[in-house]
Amino acid sequence: MKGWVLTTVTMQSPDRYTDEIIPITAPLMAAYAARWEMDFDHQIITPEEYAPFDNLGTAPRGTACTYASIPHRRHLLDEYEGVVFFDSDTVVMSDQLDICTEVTPEQPIGTEPGCNAATMVLLSCDRTRHMLDLIWDTRHGFKHYQWLEQAAYMELMGFDPEYPGDNQPPVWHAPTEWTPLRADLDPGWNAHPEWLHVLGDRPLRSLHPGGVQPYERRLAMVQEYAAASQLRDTVSTTN
Repeated sequence: MKGWVLTTVTMQSPDRYTDEIIPITAPLMAAYAARWEMDFDHQIITPEEYAPFDNLGTAPRGTACTYASIPHRRHLLDEYEGVVFFDSDTVVMSDQLDICTEVTPEQPIGTEPGCNAATMVLLSCDRTRHMLDLIWDTRHGFKHYQWLEQAAYMELMGFDPEYPGDNQPPVWHAPTEWTPLRADLDPGWNAHPEWLHVLGDRPLRSLHPGGVQPYERRLAMVQEYAAASQLRDTVSTTN
């Protein structure tokens, strides 16, 4: 089995994320992966693959490819010791800390405390493989939700899968058999602009501006943070 892999996903070009965001963020992800001896994997989802999840309910369009990428992540767990997933608009700010160490055999599943799945760390084991199988097997029941595959994950972890409203925390129900398996990532690994205040003086690990509207503002934010990234001098980014 190989070591670890860092993966991200976008839709097939022409797509604004693939054509405008990934040229900025992917080199930073690749540099971060190389620093910690991970492979880097950029998956491209075809229209046929994301069509079953596209334009359903109130979910943002880009989340379709995220759900469609679950089988690929599941396959990676068979090849690698662990899988790190970053949303394509994640700007890696620093390579000083190894995100792979955030999970353990006792807690092999890592997301930030509110279950935002824009950053996910999975240690390869029977439990993480089974979790992705369950998320995929229940896709027909969750494809109309605001959070799509994240809704399926949240229900497994004991949260209400219904979207609580913009910038509102998810509603907690009760622990499940999966709850003890989750390690809470430091919020710095998945810092949405609305959450930056919770970091205080702690260094920012990455920025995830998903949901920031309009798109042009989101793109400008990606460009701004990429220019400030500690990895900027080691890669060639396209603005």
